[in-house]
Amino acid sequence: MKFICIYLLFFCLNVSAQFGEWEHSDRSRWYSSFNICERLPENNLLSVSSASLGNFSSKIDIFDESGQILNSRILNWDSLNYTLKAFLMGSEKNILLLGTYDSLLSVTILDLELNIVRDTVYDLGFKAYFDHLDGVMMDDGNILMAGSSKLVESFPSGESTMNFFTISKNGDLLSNIFINIEQSYFDNCYSIVKSLTDDSFICIGGSKYTIDTSLFYNKISFTKNGVTAGNQVRVLHWNKEKYIIGSSVAHGLGDNWDEGTVVIFSNTEFNPKMYNGFKNETGYAFPQKTFDYYERNKIYLGIQEPPPLPTLGFKLMQLDSSLNRIWSIEVKTDSLSIRMRGLTATTDGGVLTWGAKYINDAGPFGALTPYMIKFNSNGELVYTENIDPKHITTIKTFPNPSSGPLTLDIKGITGKADVRIYDMLRRNVYVQDGITEGETTIDLSGLIVGTYIYKIYQGSKEIGSGQWVKI
Repeated sequence: MKFICIYLLFFCLNVSAQFGEWEHSDRSRWYSSFNICERLPENNLLSVSSASLGNFSSKIDIFDESGQILNSRILNWDSLNYTLKAFLMGSEKNILLLGTYDSLLSVTILDLELNIVRDTVYDLGFKAYFDHLDGVMMDDGNILMAGSSKLVESFPSGESTMNFFTISKNGDLLSNIFINIEQSYFDNCYSIVKSLTDDSFICIGGSKYTIDTSLFYNKISFTKNGVTAGNQVRVLHWNKEKYIIGSSVAHGLGDNWDEGTVVIFSNTEFNPKMYNGFKNETGYAFPQKTFDYYERNKIYLGIQEPPPLPTLGFKLMQLDSSLNRIWSIEVKTDSLSIRMRGLTATTDGGVLTWGAKYINDAGPFGALTPYMIKFNSNGELVYTENIDPKHITTIKTFPNPSSGPLTLDIKGITGKADVRIYDMLRRNVYVQDGITEGETTIDLSGLIVGTYIYKIYQGSKEIGSGQWVKI
């Protein structure tokens, strides 16, 4: 199984390094962010790095799951290209890369040896900043795309726009329609999938659009059923009767669940039937890929602090096929500011988390470099790229919920730490001092049934926190 990883505004050096546990690779600091990561055949990965201002080229690397680079090439662009989507094209096993800049849509097709099959640029007829592209393969092998953007003339606060278009498997632009929404991004859609009930396609976000192959569409308000908060959303088929959706939560799912991130099983009418995730925790889902799974009993979901400010970490959760929580991890990156873009489940049962690291001496909104952290199926850190593991602290907690035992597995600290448990009235109901790195199991069976907050401190510094449910 291979992967496609697309860096946004970043040019990658050809570094070949074998990763082992807690090892890492450093690439050039002058580039930006992993922007997409998708699986491809044969247990390798494909990364595409888009250059920064003044360097209109992209570097493509094929590398395996241990980080060993196997093949590379450079693509040159006529302008700064934001590559936003990638597909594996049918029986030809070609790679289709789609990118946008201004009014232009770039379509590049590569074979698995990274030879260029076709490289074309189309003018979509309007100038817009695309922040998201998603697509779905149709029965004839062509691709239906949904693009979300803002008009250049009114950026950043002006009209939201939608663009539906179809691309042939040979890279031809077959059809294209532009929708000026003139309202907020809650009227956009961000993830498109074939309908389970008819031959149409469904794109969801703040609104739901139904689209047919001739690009006739219908918009339905979609913001008050708890399914999605807008632009952090992903929808896939789970089976013939059910969708699986990952999203931020803005409008509540009941049970006083008013914020956080969630994985949902919904019926064909997009009514939530089963869900779990980070309940009532401040933050947003990863925008490019909110959740992912390769094995159905290992579903991964993340949460990070709200944009635009960078964060000093993120949280990650593994769920089983019934959406029971197996474990959750809080990742702290010391003084390194990061911004998550997405996560990708790997064929060995683990997960890659990827995004941008802010270079400290450039300020919080300064230069970026891409980074990646891989965890195995047990939530243990396997390798990192562009972040030295000495800057990473992880706190894994399980089981959650439970009848009393709670295990904390802390990695990356020196010295001792203290645990405090609080009820929802913020009363301190449990204290355990002097825990050290590694696993510590505490007995909370004496607490009444309910939801609690745990916080972990070293001195006066909080190094981790989360929710735990006593059943």
